[in-house]
Parts: sequence; structure tokens; C-alpha cells
Amino acid sequence: MTSPEDFRLQKVGADSVERLLAECFPVPAGSSFFDDFPIWRHRPDAEWLAVRSGDGIVACAGLVTGVWKVPGGPRLRVARVGGVATHPSLRGQGVASLLVEALIERARRLELDAVVLWGTDSPLYSRLGFKSRGVQLRAPIAPLLEGGSRAPSALRLEEGFDATILPLMQQARDHSGGVELVPSDREWISEHKNTHWARVLDGQGRLVAYGAFGRGMDLGLQLHEFWGEGEALAMIMRWAHSIDPSAEIMGPGSVLSARVGSTAVRESACLMLPLGPSAERLAESAIWFWGLDGV
Repeated sequence: MTSPEDFRLQKVGADSVERLLAECFPVPAGSSFFDDFPIWRHRPDAEWLAVRSGDGIVACAGLVTGVWKVPGGPRLRVARVGGVATHPSLRGQGVASLLVEALIERARRLELDAVVLWGTDSPLYSRLGFKSRGVQLRAPIAPLLEGGSRAPSALRLEEGFDATILPLMQQARDHSGGVELVPSDREWISEHKNTHWARVLDGQGRLVAYGAFGRGMDLGLQLHEFWGEGEALAMIMRWAHSIDPSAEIMGPGSVLSARVGSTAVRESACLMLPLGPSAERLAESAIWFWGLDGV
């Protein structure tokens, strides 16, 4: 068995890890990991560490940074870790731990407040200090539409993504928390090849609601990005239900608890490793990331 000390890490570009990611994640034939997670290819500050053996990459992990807005609380600098992959021939030899530890150290050098990732609560992550944090509610959409009004209104729904969605996405993060958006995020957000988008406009053509449904390999049936009120939000939910009758809505308790009631499944929002006191002290109800924040 190879010792972790025998592995040498190197910085690489996204193209170098694409083949390994396709082997290690449920990527459909002819598709790319980056179809569902374009942030890792299109965001300029995305960093990849890898282990190379011979002519190929045999393990990798990525990191992106951002400002995490906590509702009613601080603005924290956070590192998001993703794309952790190890070739089957090297699993169980400590290489994934080595990669994630290196990214944690990178976050410490950047003086960030926390490291977060999305995945199962495994011995690997618990050994490194990650814990399940926050509250996510998930519920079927169909019961929420029963008895709802379909009265004619000035509202109209259009499909597809455009830049008018970004300010409303930021409103959702200002209200409920999430990673603060910057203008350059438009590029990678628009590159989600397996995400369905809808916009609701009022009689003056102003955007009043939006929704993003599905994201391929890990979010196939969820309305995981949305914002709006009343009939506008109901239109978004009916749209998602029309795509798939088994569609679910997924969001923070501050938005969904009154609406979904006992039909909701309660889950953790993320795995988190606090690096400073501000992140340590956060209440569970304050910890939330929207669907596209989870990389």
C-alpha cells in the first residue's frame, strides 16, 4: 500500500481533472461534470489540486471562495470544497484526506471563516472536523398546489435564464442567507446545461419571481432556487410540477416552514468546518446556502 507521504500534490486546471471526475461521479456518457457544476470551469478563481500518476490525474479536489451572507448576522468569508475524487485503485490510502487537508490549510492561509462542502457525513470528513450544520426543508410540490388560484392575472411566465434573474437571486440571499453574487457570476450560472429556469413578469415587464429546477446528477427533481411571493411563486411551482409531477421544493425553514408544514423532510444544509469564532457561534437556523451555492 502506498503511504500518503508518497503522494505529491500539484495545482492543475479544470480540463486536467475532467476525465477523472467523469469516472468517479455519475456523469452520463457524452456529458461532463462541468455541465452540472460549471463554476469549477468558468469561475476564474476556482482552484484545483491533484495527484498525478504517470500520464494521468488519479485524485483531485477543488476550492472556490466567496462571501457568505448570514441573515441578521455577519458576512463571512467562506471556502467551498467540491469535486473530491479518487481513482478506485487509490481509495482507502489517505489521498482524499491529503487533498482536503491541503485545501483547509489554503483556507487558513487566506484567513477565511469556514470551509463548507456538500456530501454524505463520512468518516473522512468527520475525521477532518466537518459536522452537519444548518436546516434544509424538502417537500413535494403537488400538495402545495391543491386548491390554489389559477385566476387570470397580468403575470406571465417565460422559460430560460437571463441576467434579470441575478438581482432577484441576490434578494433571496439577502433575506435567507447564501453566497453573495458578483456580476461575473453570470457566466457560470448561465452555463448550467441541465438546469431549467423560469421567470415571472408583471404587467410592466418587471421580474417578480424566478425558479431553477434540477441540476443533473445530484438535484434531479428539486426546485432548489426560487424567489417571489403569492401567485408569482405559485406559477413557478406549477411550472416545476409540469416538468415532473414528483417535483419537490427545497429551501430554508425561514421561507418554507409555514408553507410545507408536516409534509417536509428535514435535512442538514451542509457539512461545515469553522475556522473562526464567527462561524462557530452560528445558530443552526442561520446556516443556509441556496441550490447553486452548493458546489
